[in-house]
Amino acid sequence: MLIEALQLPPALRINQKLTKKSFYDNGQLSASAQKLLQEQVESISLQAHLHPDNSNIAAYKTAQHEYLEIFVIQITMKDNQAWLNLKPAQLKSLHEGVHKAIAYPLFLEIKAGEQVQWSLAEKSVHQADSEHDKLILNELLQTEWLSTDIGTRPGGELLQSLLSRLAFANQNQQNLYTLYQSWYKTLTGYALAHQAGLSDLPITESSLETQRAKLKQIQQLKKDINDLQNQLKACQQFNEKVELNIRLQSLTKQLNDLISGE
Repeated sequence: MLIEALQLPPALRINQKLTKKSFYDNGQLSASAQKLLQEQVESISLQAHLHPDNSNIAAYKTAQHEYLEIFVIQITMKDNQAWLNLKPAQLKSLHEGVHKAIAYPLFLEIKAGEQVQWSLAEKSVHQADSEHDKLILNELLQTEWLSTDIGTRPGGELLQSLLSRLAFANQNQQNLYTLYQSWYKTLTGYALAHQAGLSDLPITESSLETQRAKLKQIQQLKKDINDLQNQLKACQQFNEKVELNIRLQSLTKQLNDLISGE
């Protein structure tokens, strides 16, 4: 689904199988991710490889960042539906492990039946490494499960909007860094629209940093609201219930104002 959504030119596409062993040997996978890879992953494939020679897009290199190549990788889960029982933390550990194992910027797809998850990760140069052959994962952006059967699932309009925005031709191709940042901003915009319950990705001039900060605020507020709701259910004291309700109303207002604000 991802490779189709990106609409990459044929020259950038490949279909090269990657071994699980190469990821084990890298040493970047947590114990949880290794177990997941061993027991539930069917295959790993490199689906696209972007670099200056095949894309005519310049590399980008500074003291902090190296965008010399971009990989598109797909992980396919075994067809036993065991992935349905995976906890979000387990899937996150798999996303993180794969991004850490690849020394270049990566667009990752985890495919399970008719569902997919996508992730991007911002990385920076490991300053303590004199050869600069290691990158540090600074931040991971991961979607929830997305349906490949868009027309029959809730949220189909928003997903369709995302797919139309991801096309390679729509991205900033000044260099590989701006290309990756374009995809990162699109996926961040989708996450914000999803959190806000929108059916379309809004067109905004806000910077990626502004969007990312807003997304983090919304996610934290939703977590705090959920925690308060659980406390309220377990609370037996009237005075404590009143206090919890006041705090809950305040956080709910903050969330609504944040979602509705520009």
